[in-house]
Amino acid sequence: MSHVDAPAETAHQAVSHRVTDTRLRGGWLVLARVVWVALVLLALGLFFGSLPTYFAYLHIIVKPSPEVSGPQLTPNDVRSLQVVGLSLDFYAWFIIIVSLFFLFVYVWVGVVLSWRKSDDRMALLASISLVLFPIAYNNGIVGTLPPAWTLPSEGVVFLGSVCIGLFFYLFPTGRFVPRWTRWLAVGWVAYWVPQTFFPHSPFSNPWLSSVLFLGLIAGLIVLQVYRYRRVSSPLERQQTKWVVFGFVLAFGSFVIGSTVLYILVGLLFSLSPLFYVIAQTVFVLLLLLFPLSIPFAILRSRLWDIDILINRTLVYGALTVILTGVYVGLVIGLQALLRGIIN
Repeated sequence: MSHVDAPAETAHQAVSHRVTDTRLRGGWLVLARVVWVALVLLALGLFFGSLPTYFAYLHIIVKPSPEVSGPQLTPNDVRSLQVVGLSLDFYAWFIIIVSLFFLFVYVWVGVVLSWRKSDDRMALLASISLVLFPIAYNNGIVGTLPPAWTLPSEGVVFLGSVCIGLFFYLFPTGRFVPRWTRWLAVGWVAYWVPQTFFPHSPFSNPWLSSVLFLGLIAGLIVLQVYRYRRVSSPLERQQTKWVVFGFVLAFGSFVIGSTVLYILVGLLFSLSPLFYVIAQTVFVLLLLLFPLSIPFAILRSRLWDIDILINRTLVYGALTVILTGVYVGLVIGLQALLRGIIN
């Protein structure tokens, strides 16, 4: 080994020793894997089981309202779609396909992390956060299930919202650094209790909850930047820079876009549900930057030392997405062509 490589190797060993206590051993490892499998099966079962009811929900036409509360369209929105040759069925399928794509990307990265590094607490927390977050973000989908499934659905949404925040409060070492950040984590958990289980309480007021939520997300961004610049060692920065970059870019854009759209523009103009859906689609694409940053971090800096597997998965996953896109494009194009010929 050369003298140039020696310091880097020494730093790598020091970091390895510091994160040794993040490993799960023996019975705790088995328990963690069982809990992970149970949560994933429950979450995905609820999500896919709610798609038929959500599809029907999107076909319900609502009256115009000064507040945009969801993806259901008004009669004017339906007429706007018909003007450009789109049906309500197309609109509903578009919403569902975007939601499925969002879920697929997050679950794909989460499953790979769990498969290869389920003995590491931070990797396992990242995995379950990635799997549950899309369901928590699109909580209106599982919210269309019958009342008997309300409590399980709310539990999954709550865990998805809480876990994604806890991951960033603990990332990358698995500890609260600085120590006072644990109180921020307590505040994060406390925020989601009324939002999830008591949506009609005073703490769930739309304006109050929006301001608090954007403030909490902004605090997470500031914390990650502070930890990256002031606390992390040079090697830890190298390992985590892609994750921090993806998180700041994705959620930072989400905070700025949400503030401009719903707080500033919403005060001046009446936003239609159709415009709301377009904005949500843009936000979904931005939020994909976070899970996609984790494979980059692993490939470039061996964050959890599973870069070979991620490399292969990226290739096959990208190929699958491309082929699916080509297939869907051909089907839509042929339908449009045949409709024109028949007309």
